[in-house]
Amino acid sequence: MDKKYGSITIHQLDLMKHALGLDQTKPKRCKYTAYRNYFCLYGQIVEWESLVELGVAASGDATHMGNESVFYFVSKEGIQLMENVLGFKIVEGVE
Repeated sequence: MDKKYGSITIHQLDLMKHALGLDQTKPKRCKYTAYRNYFCLYGQIVEWESLVELGVAASGDATHMGNESVFYFVSKEGIQLMENVLGFKIVEGVE
């Protein structure tokens, strides 16, 4: 694993797992199909912002919802990191 990921906490990995829906479904045959890739919060939080700075996540505003919500997404690099940590392939969308 790349040294730059050394600052990522277990809690941040759990946030990324939740964004991908990994806390709801188990992988099958060493592969997981992520049915989502987002985490919505009211305002920014430090845990996600540091993931964005590392390049393993991205963010976007949700002003169309009429408030200060922020959407966070696991980036392609973040998905590769999660695959390395968890030991199985993660694909986005329905296959």
